[in-house]
Amino acid sequence: MLSPVHLLLALAVQSAPVSHDATVTITVGTGIVAIDDTLQLGTPGLALTIELHAGLNPIVNGARIVARSVDGDIETLSLLRDGEGVPVRVQATGPIVHPPVQGATEQQRSFQQTNGIVEARGVYLSPQSRFLPVVLDEDNGSPQLLSGIV
Repeated sequence: MLSPVHLLLALAVQSAPVSHDATVTITVGTGIVAIDDTLQLGTPGLALTIELHAGLNPIVNGARIVARSVDGDIETLSLLRDGEGVPVRVQATGPIVHPPVQGATEQQRSFQQTNGIVEARGVYLSPQSRFLPVVLDEDNGSPQLLSGIV
């Protein structure tokens, strides 16, 4: 099991960042990822939409799930917060396994790519794997700026 790693996260620039205080525990032997993420939102309003890797079985506190959908490996949760300024805690556990696939066969050298995989040989988790909740802008659906400690 790997210990939590502290990172400073930053994405596309927007006016109201989402603060993450997350612990990510990776159990390499079983391929399981467990997250415990408290989101402090910089935007007013009670509606909130997040994306998370499908199959992580999220439990949400500080908000209730009013709708959920899955598109491929991404689960979208529409939440109604318990109140403005109330942090939203997302706890989720499950496997992330995207076996590497062959890419760009027309190149002289071949390579493989994956959004994320946790297995005995090692761990690779890209932002596209949505191993951490991604808060979407309610106006245009793009990921909001985030900062915090993981």
